Amino acid sequence: MREQPVKVTSIQDKLDVPWEIKYDNGSIWYSLQKGEIWRTNLETGATHKVLTVADVFRLRTMGALGMAVDHSGDSIHVYLVFNQRTDTTKLDSSVLVTKLVRYTYDAQQDTLGQPTTMLQWMANTGHNGSRVLIGNKNDLYVTTGDISGFMVAQDLKSLNGKVLHLMKDGTVPASNPFKNSYVWSYGHRNQQGICFGENGLLYASEHGDALDDEVNLIEPSRNYGWPVVEGKLDMPEEKHKVDSLKLTVTEPMISWTPTIAPAAIVYYGKGPIKDFQNSLLLVTLKGSALYAIHLDESGRKVTGHDIYFKNTWGRLRSICVDDKGQVYLGTSNRDWNPSAGYPKPGDDHILKITAANSNDIDKSQLKEAHTKAEAATGDKGRELFLNYCSGCHKPGGEGLAGNFPPLKNNPTLLNSEKLVNILTHGRNGDQKIMGATYSQSMPAFSFLTDEQMLDLLNFMKTQLVKDKPLYLAELKELRLKAKD
Repeated sequence: MREQPVKVTSIQDKLDVPWEIKYDNGSIWYSLQKGEIWRTNLETGATHKVLTVADVFRLRTMGALGMAVDHSGDSIHVYLVFNQRTDTTKLDSSVLVTKLVRYTYDAQQDTLGQPTTMLQWMANTGHNGSRVLIGNKNDLYVTTGDISGFMVAQDLKSLNGKVLHLMKDGTVPASNPFKNSYVWSYGHRNQQGICFGENGLLYASEHGDALDDEVNLIEPSRNYGWPVVEGKLDMPEEKHKVDSLKLTVTEPMISWTPTIAPAAIVYYGKGPIKDFQNSLLLVTLKGSALYAIHLDESGRKVTGHDIYFKNTWGRLRSICVDDKGQVYLGTSNRDWNPSAGYPKPGDDHILKITAANSNDIDKSQLKEAHTKAEAATGDKGRELFLNYCSGCHKPGGEGLAGNFPPLKNNPTLLNSEKLVNILTHGRNGDQKIMGATYSQSMPAFSFLTDEQMLDLLNFMKTQLVKDKPLYLAELKELRLKAKD
């Protein structure tokens, strides 16, 4: 890997989750999750709020989400995806919706107005997506999440768990693969990134469940598998389900286990930062890093990937590139599930990465940032816990009030049979745990080997509830029992 100096500066700070950042004609536009859109002039540094959406509903992953800036001639339109409650006296999935709304920019007033609702679909407190991408044929693409709905991503009558394709006037394009349908591709779980590469190729990033976060090459009518297949079609039970349902499934270009929580993605062509050239730049939440996914000349295959700025700025959610090849990142440390030690004073930021001169005092080497890593724990169980459990239950097992139950001092960990059963099958529906009710589903961890599950269980049992460890023979017996 090359050693190229870069300079990183914060151009905005003390923000409340810049969910989307977009570059347009010398300005950075950004949406805040609470329901605001701002514009910063990069030459003067002047920043102005151009829109407040009064009826945005923010909870967990809900709020003002993806945004696209459409600059055509003298006209600028902004497309924003956000969540609402149709009945403010209730809080359940029946009243939660996601909207795609178009606004018109008034240059004299420096404001957005004239809202027009283009599309609406179902929402939930999790798995909402969503990103917006302007096409080159008077059209646009929108990613949607599966709203934690069982098989909804496979239902072509639903707009959830899909890549949608529509004209800018809200009509269905004649080129769409399914008649009178906005659906472009399906079988998606929770996509938080979409971009064009070379030759009009379309890419999207997607959250997996317990394993296999993905980047996909998106093509019309393709089924990307969720929830029948997670990641590559490489598990016997997945192959059996695919055969029995007579599905044809498209595998990801690249996937990650343990998961990294991929967010926004952008293509970097022939810009001045040579290490990024011909790569998909992906920012990650759980991974807290910038991933450069290198492509071959066709753009259809991944040749490798590098990781930059690991654990440097916390969770990263948004990214864009300007016309000079400078890269902008938006941190997400004031969201609903911050990493340990965050938010820090000054969070959240919009950061600018530029190629620097070799004598630049403020330079940082990409290679140095790439190789920065956490100290090894030397503890296999702790490492498994950090990789698979800490994103929800936190590194100390304290959980997240109202969302994820605590594991520390949780009596369930004392019941080995029950614990193995939960890890084997996962959990769904409301659960009463230590006096509180939790509705967030938990994925199954049946993919872990016996040795991995033993290490994980014994870490939790000995460190979080001070119980005696299990033996491998005991675990194998409990796993067999859980399969019955």
